[in-house]
Amino acid sequence: MLGGATGLGAPVRWLHTTDGTDLAGLLRGGELILTAGERWTGSLADAVAYLDNLVENGASGVLVSPLTERAGAKEVLRAAARTARLPVVLLRDRVAFVELTEAVHRMLLASGSAADTAPAPGVGASGAGAVGGGVDPLRLIEQLSVVNADPAEVLRRTAELLLAPVVHEDLQQRVVDAACAGVPEPRLLANWTRRSRLGAAGGDPASGERWLRAPYRERGEAAGALVVPAAPAHPLAAAILERAAQVLAHCHENVDRPSAVRHRALAAVSRELAARPRPDDADALVRAEAGGFPRAASYLPIAVRGAALDAVFDAAASASVPLVAREHAGAVVGVIGAPGPRLAESRPVLDALAAALGSAAAGAAELRSAARPVLAVGPAEEELGAANTAGAAEALAIAEAAGPETRSGPLVTAADVRLRRLLRELGDDPRIQSFVAESLAELRAEGEDHLRVLRAYLETNGNIAEVARAVYLSRPSVYARLRRIEAVLGTELSSVDTRMGVHLALLAEECWDSSGHGRP
Repeated sequence: MLGGATGLGAPVRWLHTTDGTDLAGLLRGGELILTAGERWTGSLADAVAYLDNLVENGASGVLVSPLTERAGAKEVLRAAARTARLPVVLLRDRVAFVELTEAVHRMLLASGSAADTAPAPGVGASGAGAVGGGVDPLRLIEQLSVVNADPAEVLRRTAELLLAPVVHEDLQQRVVDAACAGVPEPRLLANWTRRSRLGAAGGDPASGERWLRAPYRERGEAAGALVVPAAPAHPLAAAILERAAQVLAHCHENVDRPSAVRHRALAAVSRELAARPRPDDADALVRAEAGGFPRAASYLPIAVRGAALDAVFDAAASASVPLVAREHAGAVVGVIGAPGPRLAESRPVLDALAAALGSAAAGAAELRSAARPVLAVGPAEEELGAANTAGAAEALAIAEAAGPETRSGPLVTAADVRLRRLLRELGDDPRIQSFVAESLAELRAEGEDHLRVLRAYLETNGNIAEVARAVYLSRPSVYARLRRIEAVLGTELSSVDTRMGVHLALLAEECWDSSGHGRP
């Protein structure tokens, strides 16, 4: 222990992990702070101010993991701790924050220290929103952070306690998720953004709605809110909702790969619509609009291979393209809003998205050695639900048929891959397998170099200069290889049938290899 011993008697209500400096509204009082010590890699004045800020926000103490090796860090910590008004402890060894958090929370819950508010009189087995006789609802919500419940579970349990719908929204009043509590979703979410803004201002005079709202912060910054668009009967409704918002923030802070709230909202829309067996498009549009996806004249299904979901959302945002999307079958599938049903009308939008994807991929470390992203687009649909399900499946089939070496550019349509798609679909037919094997067997016996030259010759339409550049040979060497290929084939490459036959065989192998079919 480095300082603040006079505060050892302060009660501990909860353990909170943070390195943030702005803790206003984040702490409720009685929290033990677990930190990696980034506040002590700067000046002594900053460290003292940080500890004072913790005291002002009600923290009970600070646990610091072994500090960075930056020179002077421990000295700054020790100097700041000498004048601290709360206990400051430097841990001897590095620990997994999640394990320490779970252990402390279990101790607090077992002792009953985690509940700082007892149930109101009369709230028990028969009380409004009670789950089990005499059980503290605040403790039930806090237990969700101990077991690392996902955000959907937090919403569901909160709605069960309040006997009212609970909506998770971002800072722009766009719906991330909702627990409807028996209220039809179209009715709950209709005109959500407008109604929520009125609710935040005190209610909608026209409807008489009075809303309950609990904002939350992530990593020190405002991130969203939990909202009950009603007046719950539970006497602890406000406290329950605030505690649920804190647990939700805790869930987000402990994920390995945090995503923007905006991304979560739009991905949730796509998943929810895809899960509906018979999507009613009016209901689908209500859910999509509530999540921030505007209505459009038409809807284009897309599929992206070679880019992660967050990267696709970032590219769509930079290109100002409305998008809902989800991960599916190793790709990203979704829908964009389009100005009309014809592809030509949407070409500027698609080109902008393809360019943004290419730029994002160029700067992503995980993609530097991978194939560039492929953006496939399916036929336009009038209904959002159809575009998000059958349309997205068609776009994915187009993306898969494009193969890793598509020559049509980053944007691929059905017209670009008709032959490739046909060959993939015919891959199990023994007649085409036999054709491919017989067409390439003698050339393959000569070595893969001959096939490499032949492939380049066919793909460049016989341009010898381009073939030489592609295979790193001189022109005379290319001519010599081509003569040997013709001798093996027993015919000249000037024959249309010959060129078409061997090109078809090479293309079939490429399509089968990319689909995992394998060579016959």
